[in-house]
Amino acid sequence: MTVNIKDFGAVGDGKTLNTKAIQAAIDKVGEKGGRVLIEDGVYMTGTIIYKSNVEIHIASDAVLLGSPDCDDYPEKETTHVNSPLLPRWRNACLIFAEECENISLTGMGTIDCNGKTFVIEEQYGTAWKYHRDFDRPTPPRCVFFTGCKNVKVEDITMVNQPAGWSYWIHDCDFVAFDKCKIDAEVEYPNNDGIHINSSRNVTVSNCSIRCGDDCLIVRANNVSLKENKVCERVVITNCNLTSYSAGIRIGWINDGVIRNCTFSNLVFTDCSCGIDFFLPYIKPTKDNPSSADIGREATLIENI
Repeated sequence: MTVNIKDFGAVGDGKTLNTKAIQAAIDKVGEKGGRVLIEDGVYMTGTIIYKSNVEIHIASDAVLLGSPDCDDYPEKETTHVNSPLLPRWRNACLIFAEECENISLTGMGTIDCNGKTFVIEEQYGTAWKYHRDFDRPTPPRCVFFTGCKNVKVEDITMVNQPAGWSYWIHDCDFVAFDKCKIDAEVEYPNNDGIHINSSRNVTVSNCSIRCGDDCLIVRANNVSLKENKVCERVVITNCNLTSYSAGIRIGWINDGVIRNCTFSNLVFTDCSCGIDFFLPYIKPTKDNPSSADIGREATLIENI
């Protein structure tokens, strides 16, 4: 089954909010499985939520444009994660999938995250040209998949990310990125590329990633999960990586087990660090409890 979002009332003028129309198309395809087609226009939207067995296909003549209003990215009821324990304590995002199977994000089109509306020029003389607009909330991530299995992201170009992660893969199995392009503004802070956390059997190949923060992150922060999970069997190959931070970062404070990962045939350009291993452990105390972006167990990195 293939359905066109225009058949559900979507208008590709770059101004009309199409969240309900796009979600209606996803819900329809989710009944039996198939493709949601986005073509011929610029379609502004807030949060859209995957269903199992759904492919969202953005054609080369289409742009999926994030809304400039953070109210269009509401917090969602979640079962797989404890949202108040997520980094930045929120689950707001542009595209969301929880405990879905057999989902795809494909096409030669573009996801424009409208990040320029969520940052302001730096006024304090720091190294960054821009910083987050702390007077209004910022979507902390663009695409957020958690508890999913059999995920494919292919050919998509993502641009203009806010000070938030482009893709967050959180406790997922069998995920493949291929021929994707992430072209974020390097002067925006905290706009990571692909953040692979507590996941297994993940492949990133033939991708070009440019961003202000780490291009690729491999972690095992399990604070928001019911049980600790290992991050393992991650393969990153044939990629071009440009970042004002690390090309690849492995681990963070109090991460868990990260093992059996392979990185090959990579080109690093203008990175402050090529591959960064980060292992420190901070014992949580009453005066220094773990934060949402700090794990709950000592980091173990092996077989890299």
